[in-house]
Amino acid sequence: MNKREPRLSQTDYVNREGAQCPWCESGNLEGHDRDFGRGMATLEVGCLDCEQFWIEEYQLTGYREVM
Repeated sequence: MNKREPRLSQTDYVNREGAQCPWCESGNLEGHDRDFGRGMATLEVGCLDCEQFWIEEYQLTGYREVM
């Protein structure tokens, strides 16, 4: 596993809506394994350009009725 520092901070990554690799800033990303738990979910993401992998974290913020 590559131990280099990411270019994007956590805040930058969120502000860019997870659309760029935190290490090389490529948009060539692929989602893998998802996991749903109590009030949260995770998604493993990989960059197809620099081959770095990370886990996105999602938190339940509410619900809305389907019309």
